[in-house]
Amino acid sequence: MFKQSVFVAGLGGLGCIVAESLTRAGVGNIFICDSGVIDEPDLNRQSLYNENDLGKYKVDVAKSKLNTINSKCNIIKINRTIDKDFVFNFDNIVVFDCLDNYTSRNILFDKIPAGVYFIHAGLDAYVGQVITLLKEKSKSISAIFAGLKDKKNIPVTPDAVHIISGIMVREYFNILKGEPRLYEKFLIVNFEEFSLDYLYLTN
Repeated sequence: MFKQSVFVAGLGGLGCIVAESLTRAGVGNIFICDSGVIDEPDLNRQSLYNENDLGKYKVDVAKSKLNTINSKCNIIKINRTIDKDFVFNFDNIVVFDCLDNYTSRNILFDKIPAGVYFIHAGLDAYVGQVITLLKEKSKSISAIFAGLKDKKNIPVTPDAVHIISGIMVREYFNILKGEPRLYEKFLIVNFEEFSLDYLYLTN
């Protein structure tokens, strides 16, 4: 066990695996935030849930499952949407952006305090991306993705979810060592072609 704190925004495919991995690693305080309920299409990629959980709140099921994995971790559930009224009052924390829409991502990044690391990831079909940002040092999410609109029913396969979420967790441990590998640098993974590319932010 170690005393670090993390905030996992979104408990879909990425968030489930990120939260589980951090729990197994023994992170002391894990805040999990989502307002959704479990639906049948979620089960192909959201690994903390099964058919018996349909219709239940994601944070309730996730907390219960995570507590059975490592009871020494402090799992704090936040059952709400990240909107303009959301209050982020956490310090000394790393944020995992596992959200599925840019509206909430933009709000979350704007609300976190200066000096907080923000690990963003996204998936669209067979392409995934991961980047690390530092509040007040890096461009904002809204500036990086200016003009992009949210999509509905994005196709995602479970293999891609596991790989991208694993990269997010590995980057977290790099941050703890003071050596983030994806700081202001997109890692782009194409699962169809088995290719990797990097895209660097420019000022």
